[in-house]
Amino acid sequence: LIIGDGPERESLERMSEESNLSDCVAFTNYLDDQQLTDTLALVSAVIIPSGSGEVFNLAAAENMRHGRIAIVPSGSAVSEVAGDSGVVFVEGDVASLARAMKSVIEDADLRSSLSQAARERCRKLFPDELMVKAHIELYRSLAM
Repeated sequence: LIIGDGPERESLERMSEESNLSDCVAFTNYLDDQQLTDTLALVSAVIIPSGSGEVFNLAAAENMRHGRIAIVPSGSAVSEVAGDSGVVFVEGDVASLARAMKSVIEDADLRSSLSQAARERCRKLFPDELMVKAHIELYRSLAM
């Protein structure tokens, strides 16, 4: 499932068709908050394909909070967010990403343990109160 109307949408649809994956890959347009919540309730893992330019990946943390496994580039800031509750791949290496995805798809025990670990990691490291407090402190420091 690929969500959204980003700049790569047309290219991804074409690649899906050329690879004979049209019956396996679904695309959606922009989803509002409720539609996104409903759609992601069916998902056990999310792929964050790029780690470049990110200091903290909110999408990864939000999905982990709901027990979704983050499949992320190794050595990136987002891999630090996912920690040992995620699955890493070498950024730009399609075979590495495929292996990471396959490990999650084929191993129910791994899915279960990583899902639980993702929830626990978010509960411990990224609770709402701590995140709000850190943002307020940051804004105050910038205002001075």
